[in-house]
Amino acid sequence: SRVNLEWETNFNKTHDATEVNILTNLGKRDGGTFDHDLPAVLGFGVGWDASDKLNFNTSFTYYFEEDADWDGLEDKVNNSFDWAVSFTYSVREDLRVSAGYMYTDVGMNADDFDLTAQMSPVLDASSFFFGLGYDFSEHLTTEFGAAIMTYHGLTSTAGVEYEKVNKAVSCAIIYKF
Repeated sequence: SRVNLEWETNFNKTHDATEVNILTNLGKRDGGTFDHDLPAVLGFGVGWDASDKLNFNTSFTYYFEEDADWDGLEDKVNNSFDWAVSFTYSVREDLRVSAGYMYTDVGMNADDFDLTAQMSPVLDASSFFFGLGYDFSEHLTTEFGAAIMTYHGLTSTAGVEYEKVNKAVSCAIIYKF
């Protein structure tokens, strides 16, 4: 369900004139409030153990942004969604590899970006994930992961082009009591 959030803006003595100008251009004023709810979310997923060694998963998430109160910005977006598929294969009892893909549709057009979105645009994306896990013992596991997110570019009617690529790596050491 939707979470109603009302935010308050308070400028303090550490804000210089440039910061105050940026906040004012974003529609914020000292002592003012604005709404930016968390939208309702519907999600579901299905997992299937194809064998003792191979597992498949899929998920779908739908975000109801059009029903959230964003002080009018909700009128400039469509509801967004993402769907994902992944698999994990156990090479040995203590070693597994995984890979996955996720598509994200953010439901926004470049012409509707506010100042914040222009600086860090929200774009549709294709994300690819890879993982490796190793169990040293029943209690000690390590996990490595890598991801690349390729954002689908948009061009506004003013000719501004938005696109980006993000890469990430992760490592975890897990001890189970």
